[in-house]
Amino acid sequence: MFNPNFYDRYDILDPIPGTEKETEFYESSLSFGKHRQTGEEVVIKQIFLIDPADMKNSKKKIAIENMFQEEIRIMRNLLQLDCTAKIREFFIDEFEVVFAMEKAGGSSVSELIFSDEATLGQRIKIAANIAKAYSGIHRLGIIHRDLSDNNIFVDEEGNVKIIDFGLSFQRVGVLIKAGTDVFPPPEATTLHHRPSPAYDIFSFGVLLYLLVYRKRPFEKGEILQKGTVILEFPEPPDVTIGLKELMADCMQFFPEKRPKSMLEVARRLERVVMEI
Repeated sequence: MFNPNFYDRYDILDPIPGTEKETEFYESSLSFGKHRQTGEEVVIKQIFLIDPADMKNSKKKIAIENMFQEEIRIMRNLLQLDCTAKIREFFIDEFEVVFAMEKAGGSSVSELIFSDEATLGQRIKIAANIAKAYSGIHRLGIIHRDLSDNNIFVDEEGNVKIIDFGLSFQRVGVLIKAGTDVFPPPEATTLHHRPSPAYDIFSFGVLLYLLVYRKRPFEKGEILQKGTVILEFPEPPDVTIGLKELMADCMQFFPEKRPKSMLEVARRLERVVMEI
């Protein structure tokens, strides 16, 4: 899987808009790519350290290197699951980290949310499949910490493919602040916590609300200002009490008050699907 001849094996094609990231210490981006021999279409992630010589002995440089090595390690651990984008090959040196990943098919959940072709019942079934997928990830001791509508793809059969584990946490590994927009739970603002399934469960509650109501449950930073989560359930659509309770339970302010596992969430959603 480690391949020092990475660039001899892959063509880097068009950059993926909106994936560029630049910090004080590194630049990263995603591009579409293709394996020269097999023709497989992939996504290639490239990370370049900025002025690595200046950071030679710094703790920050070591932390950054560990962060990207942790992403690769976690993705290798996820190879046993069908619900995550597979890592193909990677290359690491003092200046660069680059790896090729399976290209997810289907549509992103962000596209499905506003699709006229997906009924409410279909969207809830998709949510149940997503919960089952995360249950498998959590069984491996991995917390995604970046569950969002842009990081989950669904094909025509409803099969789920989860991408972007750059901010993930496992039982042993680095820990940095993580999350996208309104999805992170309140505890995400501090490093003084150990991520648990409750982290992803909160984000899933936000996603479920988006799938049902096609709008955000709150704005970014709102729950921290209020110190609580206040949800409104607009009509239409008219949804069951069980579904409203599940959304509210997932988005509880305190982690210990949320459902204990994503498997519990999936089973409750399956009961909701039967009521539709």
